[in-house]
Amino acid sequence: MLRTPAISSLALVVATSCSTYHAPRFNQGVGANGVVTLIVPFRESLNERWYGESETGKELALMVRDWANENAADPNVVDFASADAAQVIERLRDDWHKDSISADEWRTLVASLGVTYVVEGDLGRLRLQDPRTIGVYDASLEAEFRVINVLRGTVAYRGRRAGTYAGGHEGHDRILMRAPSGESDRRVRHVVIENLAEQIGKDLYGYTEH
Repeated sequence: MLRTPAISSLALVVATSCSTYHAPRFNQGVGANGVVTLIVPFRESLNERWYGESETGKELALMVRDWANENAADPNVVDFASADAAQVIERLRDDWHKDSISADEWRTLVASLGVTYVVEGDLGRLRLQDPRTIGVYDASLEAEFRVINVLRGTVAYRGRRAGTYAGGHEGHDRILMRAPSGESDRRVRHVVIENLAEQIGKDLYGYTEH
């Protein structure tokens, strides 16, 4: 049982007159709060980039960590760039020759890190513009991810989320599409990854809706 006593009494949804708490849908509504967790840089199968090879995957992992540290009730995230964790990522990048990793194999890979959960996933293709939308950004990036309980060698949770930026819609901080558009492209890309990190963070740690 991985529940954290400080927040184990939370119901799946706790409503007040001002806000509603949405609890994670694993670990009895506690999620990754209070649990030592490694967020592995996501891979990009479509672009043949493995764990640690995708710059977008690294950015996403860092942004999920940052979101958790700023918003979660009790985050305990291991930095994947720390010496011991970096060795695991390096081993995955250089020495792993299979195209998938089972929950039981993750348990062996991270045994020396003292973590309970590993969060790993696969990114889809980053799209900056919908062909049907002319002159504005309509960006998205999807990810499928798993939470591995490495103590048990089982999958605790599976999720699929998308980060978006719809620059043509009202209510958004509009980033104009200009030519050359390199700087704008980079800004939109950052916003989309950040939005995806928020969605994943909410799944892992829960969130309060005001």
